[in-house]
Amino acid sequence: MPAFNAAQYLDECLASVTPAASKAGPWEIVVVDDGSTDATADIAAAWALRDARVRLVHLRKNRGLSVARNRGLGQCRGRFVHFLDADDRLAPALLSDVVEMASTKNLDIAHFDAGVFIDMSDAPATAEQYAAYYRRPPTYSEVTTGTALALELLENDHWRSSACLQLFSRSFLRAHRLSFARGLLHEDNLFTAEANAVARRVAHVAVPAYERRIRAGSITTSAVTERHVASLRAIARRLSRRAQRASGQDRELFDRLSARLANDAELASARLAASRASR
Repeated sequence: MPAFNAAQYLDECLASVTPAASKAGPWEIVVVDDGSTDATADIAAAWALRDARVRLVHLRKNRGLSVARNRGLGQCRGRFVHFLDADDRLAPALLSDVVEMASTKNLDIAHFDAGVFIDMSDAPATAEQYAAYYRRPPTYSEVTTGTALALELLENDHWRSSACLQLFSRSFLRAHRLSFARGLLHEDNLFTAEANAVARRVAHVAVPAYERRIRAGSITTSAVTERHVASLRAIARRLSRRAQRASGQDRELFDRLSARLANDAELASARLAASRASR
């Protein structure tokens, strides 16, 4: 779990892990303090003293989400890996359903859904609208390849690129040397595309095992910047290059995701230009 200046949320986040994870079997949580300047490290250290299943990794300076996740991934020891954001929560009991399916079906990746709680006064959408976005119907439960499932989800507008909504086999990630690209925003778009493209056993379980906080200042709600646009364009180009080297369904997947992100980049660029013009 990467944590940068997350002191306001960290206790609540970690408190959600114990009831959620304990029902799923043995667990650990690796908190990576990404050069925080608030009490994040102290809070995580206090948890580690109380519970040996909580471990703290320090980065001397802020390196960004990708570096923190990669560092944490290198410290993990369990069969499955989940990427939890420090301002979100796990839903009690429901994570065990995801782990059970992943274990029983020997999955490389298990997709699942999220609930939403709003923690800001002027959210851009209602809780119901967010919830509708993060929940998919129970029609994707059959085991298939990651590419096949991703294409089906894309066709029905149900593809969600967030790594927080996928549970990964650690041995699968290691075998394919998968990691998060450094220096980019929206890095999940690249990571989950590449992971699903090489996954042979994937399925979706329609339970909201994750609880996403909608708050001011997050990537979801913050104003568009040049870095957002540049990152979307960079990821679109990388996926386009992957498509050129691929064939069949893999090529179709990378082509579709690349086109989608290129379109998102142009929309973001237009919003940025409109914002500047209105000043």
